[in-house]
Amino acid sequence: MELKVLHISGESHYQGGERQLSYLLKMLRHPVHHEVICVKGSRLENFCHDHDVPCHAYKDGFFKRFRMLALILKATKHGRFKILHCHDSRAHTGAWLSFKKIPILIHRRASHRLSRTPLNMLKFRSKRLQAIVCPSYHVAELVSEVVHRHEIIRVIYSSIDNGQFAAHQRKGQLRKELGLTGNKILIGTVGMVRPRKDLPTFVGIAEILMANNLNAHFVIVGEGADLDDIKQLIKEKNLQEHISLLGFRSDVPTILPDFDVFLLTTKAEGFSTVILEAFASGVPVVASSVGGLTEIVEEEISGLLAQPGNPQDFVVQITRLLKTPKLSEKLVNNAQALLDKFEADRMAKKYKKLYQQLAEKY
Repeated sequence: MELKVLHISGESHYQGGERQLSYLLKMLRHPVHHEVICVKGSRLENFCHDHDVPCHAYKDGFFKRFRMLALILKATKHGRFKILHCHDSRAHTGAWLSFKKIPILIHRRASHRLSRTPLNMLKFRSKRLQAIVCPSYHVAELVSEVVHRHEIIRVIYSSIDNGQFAAHQRKGQLRKELGLTGNKILIGTVGMVRPRKDLPTFVGIAEILMANNLNAHFVIVGEGADLDDIKQLIKEKNLQEHISLLGFRSDVPTILPDFDVFLLTTKAEGFSTVILEAFASGVPVVASSVGGLTEIVEEEISGLLAQPGNPQDFVVQITRLLKTPKLSEKLVNNAQALLDKFEADRMAKKYKKLYQQLAEKY
């Protein structure tokens, strides 16, 4: 019997959660029938169209929550769906407001404590909420402080399609695009340009390393609300020739192997699939010692860790990495040995089992 799942997304950007959803849509076609509610014109909607996934899109803007709710009510009118799978807080609110007697499964990816607002207390105490999936034990612990039905909290690590990244070798495409010659070191990051990612620290690291005459270039791949502020900061520090802002790129698997160091300066993180992508691409990682990152990056085993918000500490770790090729090789080899644990196909099988367990209750 085909199991029908309605996925709900409230994000207009294509972030980690939307990427995880795309893996589920591709890898869990049978015996699951997926349909998606998402923002009109988003990359998630485009993905659904490209992969023949039924998609119901609503316009972004001030009334987006009401438009989302209207689509949920319409889609669930005839009782076709067995599960409402909510991929963010807005989606959870919409599913809860629909008052449909359908099990709700939500993702909680945020690395901060769940606020005890009246709305949250109502949403998270609803009996229709049957599963809270967290991408790391760090996030699960934060959720358990507020949600006392610990049996509904599950940890399913976010994952990647390892083959998609391992298939690409360093071809020099990005270096050629940037006009980099010789043995110039390429240090980069990938992700949303938002306050939590703390890209001012990334810029501060570049400033120190350039002052130390490191023959390097830096790249930031991603889009977001803070992009103009980061551009201004780079200009103020006169680093325009040394830091390239590349915006959103659909060819990350191709350009990532060109990095000599992958740098993640985030102040808080529930998990990070982009670190897994760096692992799969054979790029050594230096990351903030925060949240769920420490469940992926183990100091001097699979990567190097630095104090968040401390550019000098990052500089020390990057310098160690660049001066010790054997350390870099060791980290890359150990990191790649971990990837089976984070394979998207394994994640999809866990969701299939969870869907079946939830459906059997109703």
